[in-house]
Amino acid sequence: MLLNDNWFFEMDAQRVPVTLGHTWNATDGQTAGKDPVPGRTDGAYRRGRFCYTRTLTVRPADTAGPAYLLFEGVNAVAEVFVNGHLAGQHRGGYTAFWLDIAPFLHEGDNALAVYADNSPFADVAPLDADFTFYGGIYRDVHLYFKPPVHLAFLPLGRRALQVLPGAVSRQSGEVQLSLLPHNASGADLDARLILQVLDGETAVCTKTVPLHLPSGQSVPVRETLMVAQPHLWHGRKDPFLYTVHAALYVGGQCVDSACVKTGLRFYTVDRKKGFFLNGEAYPLRGVSRHQDRDGLGNALTRREHDEDFQILYDIGATAVRLAHYPQAEYFYDLCDAAGLVVWAEIPFVNSIGGSGSFEKPDATRRAFFENVHTQLREMIRQNGHHAAICFWGVENEVHREYDAVMRPLMRSLYACAKGEDALRPVTHAVNIVEGCAWQSDLYAWNYYPGWYGSSRRLLGSFMDSQRRSRKKPLAISEYGAGGCTGQHTLSKKRPRHAGAWHPEEYQALCHESFVRQITRRPYLWATFVWNLFDFGCAARREGERFGINDKGLVTFDRKVKKDAYYVYKAAWSTEPVVHIASRRFCERPAGKTRVKVYSNVPSLTLQCGAQSFALRAKRGAARPYVFEKTVRLARGENVVTCASSDGSAHDRVVLQGV
Repeated sequence: MLLNDNWFFEMDAQRVPVTLGHTWNATDGQTAGKDPVPGRTDGAYRRGRFCYTRTLTVRPADTAGPAYLLFEGVNAVAEVFVNGHLAGQHRGGYTAFWLDIAPFLHEGDNALAVYADNSPFADVAPLDADFTFYGGIYRDVHLYFKPPVHLAFLPLGRRALQVLPGAVSRQSGEVQLSLLPHNASGADLDARLILQVLDGETAVCTKTVPLHLPSGQSVPVRETLMVAQPHLWHGRKDPFLYTVHAALYVGGQCVDSACVKTGLRFYTVDRKKGFFLNGEAYPLRGVSRHQDRDGLGNALTRREHDEDFQILYDIGATAVRLAHYPQAEYFYDLCDAAGLVVWAEIPFVNSIGGSGSFEKPDATRRAFFENVHTQLREMIRQNGHHAAICFWGVENEVHREYDAVMRPLMRSLYACAKGEDALRPVTHAVNIVEGCAWQSDLYAWNYYPGWYGSSRRLLGSFMDSQRRSRKKPLAISEYGAGGCTGQHTLSKKRPRHAGAWHPEEYQALCHESFVRQITRRPYLWATFVWNLFDFGCAARREGERFGINDKGLVTFDRKVKKDAYYVYKAAWSTEPVVHIASRRFCERPAGKTRVKVYSNVPSLTLQCGAQSFALRAKRGAARPYVFEKTVRLARGENVVTCASSDGSAHDRVVLQGV
């Protein structure tokens, strides 16, 4: 049962009906202010502990076995009560959790109460970060009634079947399964599991596992299925998925089953040549994504996820960094099905709670360490089946002051990740040289030349210097600049990043430079623009609108793709692209003005009134082609058009000469 309807939300003695997902920070999470204070609304977003309630009606047939109540996301600490009894607590706002609430249920109407708390907790990551911590039950809630003999939900997971792609080659592919059959029937039973890997309706691999299930006990099952000559998942070119199916039989009758989609692929990262998928060079060029949206906060429905994904896919990206926390499983599903490689990560950002060394922490720091490890295990167990996920991220920009603690902590997190999934590389995002030495298979830099610090032209040379100093393969996990669609200039002068002036043209100018530098450096195993969308950050006071980070290629409401979006679409997309830039700089002084066009078509015709110009890319030039032409604007309306010579792509804007 999807349990999203018929909830009530209680805050400040008010009780209002809501449908999940829901956040109480849908609007105040994008307001500028000082550090958030619980209970305050004067410029800070609301952080605190608030209650959701609903009635659950239980039929007699539902009481025979367990009742798994699954929450896909509650930020940040959740306490669940059933008929006044505490059923359980979860500490962490971005992973799913489940509780067996059967011991607290009775026939008829039952009272559910869930307290969600997004107050700061010194033992729950993240402690602080450059994004809003929206409170609420913001993802779906499900209820599963199971029979007495069943496949139990797995610890720290989100289902009864856990799947990991194992060793894969063109000749064979391993599929690793974990299950937990449980017998609550009151008598010992003999049973069998039938495990299959399906290509559509056709079983390409089947294994039968006989079981003896003692009364009142669970029997852990770990099996590996081998697929001969597997159909490989190959990114955007061929995102093929198998279905893994498990069925539990007792006395010839199927009493429970579960299925999960997965893909088989192999990949390597070469320090000199970058990422290889199934033995073929496959450059990972992509963006990062936050999960929130203007007016909705983080309570997105499938419709918003679909729209976000389409924008991501249309830009031509081959990869996405889903930052800085595990995101909705539905979005991972979309990446699987469309072939986008994913960097998934836990919300270990900036700071460490408590005090003391790694070996001798105080109680708060010890609890923080445990929480970070738990969130890592949850992320891997809940998402390990996704073919799209190729990297586990374990930290982002933890500060220099924690270096002595981070060195052993990163060794511990690395061992934890490998213990859960031995094959996927572990990576992390740094902005300090000390972080480069923390243990991982791969690493990446968050670096913002042209916005913070050095010139935009120095992105590539900085990466070259870092590559020379380390043996680990190197990526760029974040780079970018702010851009506001209501602010415009043709000047190339850098604005002040903390100021109110973030013109759209300067952002695009930076990305023109960045994409050229990246293209010349195939050793970068991945690059991720920060960010695909503007996102909420309540403490920011900059740009044309306070309370958001405006580095997105697309506006917070998804209504406007900024010019910088088309820089990458022209560089990455396989479809013809012609985009006239500065289209929102529509009122300009009459007379001479510059017109810029982004395209992946090497030959274009630009027209402005009676003026016509042939635009051609230089021989050997790399996409995106950036064409600039000086035209003369008449007073009043000027129609500017640009089209490819074969008519496959065109664009049109209207500029007002004043």
